[in-house]
Formats: sequence, structure tokens, C-alpha cells
Amino acid sequence: MRGVVHALVDGYEAVLRDPRAGAAALESQVSGLSPRLVKEQLAGELPAFRPAGGGPVGALVPATLRSWARWEVRFGIVRRRPDVGQTFTQRFSPPG
Repeated sequence: MRGVVHALVDGYEAVLRDPRAGAAALESQVSGLSPRLVKEQLAGELPAFRPAGGGPVGALVPATLRSWARWEVRFGIVRRRPDVGQTFTQRFSPPG
């Protein structure tokens, strides 16, 4: 699990360093994608890749997770708010 998390973090960090290369890599692996839409989506999502407060990419921020849990209930994704403390672990997060 630690290896998967670190591979994901490495990928996010690479896209943050060079968004165009990240978009090109995705487009080369998935046929039929619109380069314009990939660029627009990436522009919208890049800020979310950066951790709040300047922590490392991949860090789990409890306040953000609690906000996400409330959002899931509000939009009917789940009936009960997830218990963030029971649902998430920092055990595999990159050191920060």
C-alpha cells in the first residue's frame, strides 16, 4: 500500500511540475480525449493537488476530510457522515 501511495504522490508532483507533460501522458494513454477539455479540467483541478497549508502532496488534512464528509451527506452520496478518524489513516502518507 505504501508503494501505491508513493507512486500516486510522485505522479501528482510530476503533474504539478509540468502540467503539459501530464496532460500529454494522459492523452497518449486514453484514446478519444479532447486535448482542450483535458487542459481545462487540469487547470481546474491543479489547485486541489496542492495541499492546504503547504504540507506535502498526499497528506490527509483532517479538517478537509471532515468538510468532504459533510459534503457527501449533503449531496446524498451517503446517508450518514463518514467518521473521518475511522475511515482514513496517515500510516501510508508521505512524511511531512
